[in-house]
Amino acid sequence: MKYAPELYAQAFFSVWDTTPPRKRSQCLKRFVQTVAKYGDNARFRKIVLALEEEATRRKGGRVVEFEFARPISPSLLSRLADAFSPRDLIRVRVKPDLIAGVRMVVNGERQLDTTLRRKIDDMFH
Repeated sequence: MKYAPELYAQAFFSVWDTTPPRKRSQCLKRFVQTVAKYGDNARFRKIVLALEEEATRRKGGRVVEFEFARPISPSLLSRLADAFSPRDLIRVRVKPDLIAGVRMVVNGERQLDTTLRRKIDDMFH
């Protein structure tokens, strides 16, 4: 690992914003080559997530992450998406270790944690 995914995202957008639209495919190709050059291909998924987050922030949105103990229904997922701005990036993850409940994180800061795991931890620590 040479650089943090967030640094890749910032560098990418600093170039992307100044690149004419007709040359942006070349810009994207060079970015992928740069990631490979520095040996970070294995972390490409994290870099893409950082790109998504940076793009969301640049358009004035928030990154909202929901963690559930079990998979949720498509109708609940739709209602979650409707509750936020179209500029926001909504991510949903299943984490069985939460046991029950939901955790919501906005822009990397914990906002709501109603999981059974947290309640158990609070009782015994």
